[in-house]
Amino acid sequence: MEKVITTSEYGYSIFSVDSMCDFMSKEKIRSKKLLALLQKDKKKYLKSLEDGSWLPIPAVDFGEVLISVEGYDEPFSNEWEEVITYDGFNITVKNGLWITDIGLFHNFDKNEFQGDGVEIPLDFGRKEYYSQKEKWYTTLDEKKIYNGFSYDVPDGKYLIKLSIYARKGVLESKEVNYGMRIGLKMVEEFLDCKNPREEEYDFKINWMLTSKKATVHWLPTKESGIKWPLKEREYKGMITTPSGEQKPAILVIIFDVKNQSEEGKTPCRVKTGIRKLENFSLESGKEYPIFEEIYKRGKNIYKELGTIMIE
Repeated sequence: MEKVITTSEYGYSIFSVDSMCDFMSKEKIRSKKLLALLQKDKKKYLKSLEDGSWLPIPAVDFGEVLISVEGYDEPFSNEWEEVITYDGFNITVKNGLWITDIGLFHNFDKNEFQGDGVEIPLDFGRKEYYSQKEKWYTTLDEKKIYNGFSYDVPDGKYLIKLSIYARKGVLESKEVNYGMRIGLKMVEEFLDCKNPREEEYDFKINWMLTSKKATVHWLPTKESGIKWPLKEREYKGMITTPSGEQKPAILVIIFDVKNQSEEGKTPCRVKTGIRKLENFSLESGKEYPIFEEIYKRGKNIYKELGTIMIE
């Protein structure tokens, strides 16, 4: 059976129930609202990563993912392509390893990851099920949605290698379009602590597949008003007006603010937004002017900022 996990919270998680319970005991955490607590308390959050109590996979832009664990599942076939790989995340395995929807940490209950199988009736004929192997629930149309699977991984400290795949032809496919391959390397001790919420880790795979690499070449600050180096990752209100066109096309741009090595240039990824010109697309190798759209005294004014070169 293929193991497909669905998230309603834009994230997934990898953890051992007993390791997380050990962490909660050591940190004297009584609240079951773990997700909110670990989002708010940075010190406890970083400690949980250092100990390998869990690995959150945050801010994803895909709602379901096919799981594959090295040594337990088949690797992805040539119908899939690897999009990103991140390595070296800590995880401490104790009595099995779970991969789940991160939303299960809204109200974490260790009892819901145990037993031979408990089925709970919900309203409107829906059901919820949990066991030591899997968790799922049913929808109003009786579709079964899995939000967690467990693996009998031997106890120990591991470094996780996380690779995200996309099905080739993802935009045309009606199948599960994204996959997650999880590698586990046993170690004696953890020597580092990597935080998946840092900007260097980007799990927006759909964005990567639909956007293009580019570089913005800014006009001098006196003309553009943009102070370099840029500090904001996303700049709102940026548009382009292709040659010969009067109507602007909105751009969605995420800047790589950590790699601004040359003054006046900022690497980024870009795609056209909802408001775009008919039959217009950003072409590789071309350069486009960019403007800030300002509404002033009842009309739109376009302030030139520079150009964007598409790779």
